[in-house]
Amino acid sequence: MHYREKYALIRERWDKEDSLLLLRTGIFLTLNSVLLAAAQLNASGDFKIFIIAFAIVFSSLWLITSLHSYRIIKRLYQKCHRLMPNEIKGIYKVKVWVRPNTVFCVLSPVLVLLAWGGYALFLHDESGIDAGQSRERVNFGNYALAMCMASVFDDERVKADLNLAGDKIKADSNISADGYTALEQLVGEQLVKNFPASQGGQMQSLKCLELLHLSRLEHLYQKYDPCLNQAARSNADGDPNQCH
Repeated sequence: MHYREKYALIRERWDKEDSLLLLRTGIFLTLNSVLLAAAQLNASGDFKIFIIAFAIVFSSLWLITSLHSYRIIKRLYQKCHRLMPNEIKGIYKVKVWVRPNTVFCVLSPVLVLLAWGGYALFLHDESGIDAGQSRERVNFGNYALAMCMASVFDDERVKADLNLAGDKIKADSNISADGYTALEQLVGEQLVKNFPASQGGQMQSLKCLELLHLSRLEHLYQKYDPCLNQAARSNADGDPNQCH
């Protein structure tokens, strides 16, 4: 076979592999967009974590296939290079290393993997749950803050909204009624403390904000923690996700 015919066959396969690489990249990008949309539309934290884990594995596979295609294209280039006239060898050497299609298709999965990793970190920060604290613990503090603020403000609409928030937290909680009674007593004790303002009067809101950081609040929760103490649960069939 004449070298020109060999060159044409190899070059045809090179172009075909290049087109397949672009096609796979388009498919992978589209599916990643669908996964991101699904994660955004579903409010479940567990579902989002599943989507992120799946997307990272999926994008890793994408990166592996892109690198494999790149190695094939590189080998085809080397075969073509030996058959090329000397005057164009230098041009094609530059083209294969900085070929836009190849660079784009290899860099895309890397950037997508970094983006999913960043989304996972953002999701962790957005959850609002401190490291090591269950949702029960966070809601226990939120209830204390809501009840404290409801006692501080005179506006009836504000009071009603805070009381509704407190009722919702209690309804979803596995903590016993005794636990919330003890918490309300702690709120009352916090409100009678002296927090004088420089212009006179009391800084009532500051009392409520400080409440969240009291060691007594933590000790109280540990006493009625339904995640560790089954006897303290208000409902034996309560939502187990509250303990995560």
